[in-house]
Amino acid sequence: MIRHDHVRVSSEPTAPHAARIAVAAALLALASAPSHADSVADFYKGKTMTFMVGAEEGGPYVTYTRALIEQMQQRIPGKPNIIVQTMPGAGGVKMANYMFNVAPKDGIMVGSPLPAVPLTQVLRPNAVKFDAAKFFWIGNLSGSPPVIALSDRSPAKTLDEARKVEVIVASSGKGSVTYQLPAMLNSLVGTKFKIVSGYKGGPDMDLAIERGEVHGRAFFYENLKVVMGDKVKAGKMFALVQVAIKAPDEIRNVPNVAENAGSAEARAAFEFYALQAATGRAYFTPPNVPADRVKALRDAFRQTTASPEFAAMMKTRNLPFDVTDGEHVQAAVEKLVSTPKPVVERVRKIIGF
Repeated sequence: MIRHDHVRVSSEPTAPHAARIAVAAALLALASAPSHADSVADFYKGKTMTFMVGAEEGGPYVTYTRALIEQMQQRIPGKPNIIVQTMPGAGGVKMANYMFNVAPKDGIMVGSPLPAVPLTQVLRPNAVKFDAAKFFWIGNLSGSPPVIALSDRSPAKTLDEARKVEVIVASSGKGSVTYQLPAMLNSLVGTKFKIVSGYKGGPDMDLAIERGEVHGRAFFYENLKVVMGDKVKAGKMFALVQVAIKAPDEIRNVPNVAENAGSAEARAAFEFYALQAATGRAYFTPPNVPADRVKALRDAFRQTTASPEFAAMMKTRNLPFDVTDGEHVQAAVEKLVSTPKPVVERVRKIIGF
């Protein structure tokens, strides 16, 4: 959370004078607060907001967004109508570019990026037309780490075995975790993943796993549970390796290369890569949105995700979530985009940007 430090003065007012100041300040706060709230409500009342998702329709990013707005809509002042649209392309970069340069800057549109969007800005600055640190981050529904998940038909069942035999994994392209994570593991850990690129999106890659065309792919762990949860429980799919700043309790036994990658340089590269979990299922507004509307959206997100009704709904729909508030997401994104250049260059070279 952001801490506001109060300025101290060298001399203190007398008690009666201090009391008058306190009363005046309280009255001023009471007088001004409703006007700010009313201003936000007046803006949103009768309008239609758009939550723009940078992924294909039918995937978990859209599913989570629809679940969120179902209850968040009632907590935004003015209770606007909310619709969901999708704008897939370039690992979420197409949507982020649109939100930064084209979308209205008044709080009527909210973006839901793929996790790698801030990472792409650092790794491929010439390929993006946005600054992720200038978005106003509203919150994140999942701090889930990237994992490599394989089917029970994989010739490798452990990370050590994946260093000895070829394992075929699906990918949608270099802008996606589905390419980046196995490429980094091949270079830094010595695995032998064969990356097959060109799949349109998650559903196509998952179908390829079902058909036996590939042995698995990279997921964010929460996505794996949503998309392949039944198969994980049945032992048909399993997490081989993860890259986590903080590993979820249920996969603490899965090797974490951010902690045990061998060299200090390799660990630094994986720690940098793991920061994208801060935007695993996040939401932002474009830059320059008025501060009171950003605050209202952050408050609505916080109130929604803290409510028992939301938790019950998500449990019923088998949608696990792990919330981070907007202020902390903002700080994590700012840290990611300021990663030291030698670390960035190492990862960029491995991926082939």
